[in-house]
Amino acid sequence: IDKSITFKQYVEDLLATNDFSYISDEISRFVLSNELVHSKYEQVLKPWKDLIQQGRVKIIVFENLLENPSKVYNEIFEWLSIKPEKIWNTQAKNITLLPKNRFLHRFAIFINKKVHTWKMFMPIKNLYKKIMTIKQSPNQDDLLAMSKLKDEFKNSNRNLVVQFGVNTSYWE
Repeated sequence: IDKSITFKQYVEDLLATNDFSYISDEISRFVLSNELVHSKYEQVLKPWKDLIQQGRVKIIVFENLLENPSKVYNEIFEWLSIKPEKIWNTQAKNITLLPKNRFLHRFAIFINKKVHTWKMFMPIKNLYKKIMTIKQSPNQDDLLAMSKLKDEFKNSNRNLVVQFGVNTSYWE
């Protein structure tokens, strides 16, 4: 994405269903321009509700998994009626990082595809992320844009609660 495009501008374009011409990669443009559709989980699940018998699908909220992985894993084991296995700690995070050097970052992605099975891969990857990424804090415009997005999702999230019993409190 063109660096001059702010998160606020992206959100405004998303809510207005604009053309996203500033996203040069066709696949990225498709994905980013359809984020609202793909992120309204109620719309994604709704067509399946009548096709799949009740109790045949378990919906897991990512934030719940991060907050209490062992509880979620045990719920899954119980739901599957299988003996609980060893629970492992997850270090999963859902953080967007900005690369300090785009060329080096693209090169790292290329290398990643070649060496991701090496034993030393994860320590090298973690070191790379620590050295080569910038963590950004949201500014007032970002917070306002997030508020607009939350408003956009209110009805969909309410339907998730009513129709599927999903805990959406993490997103409020």
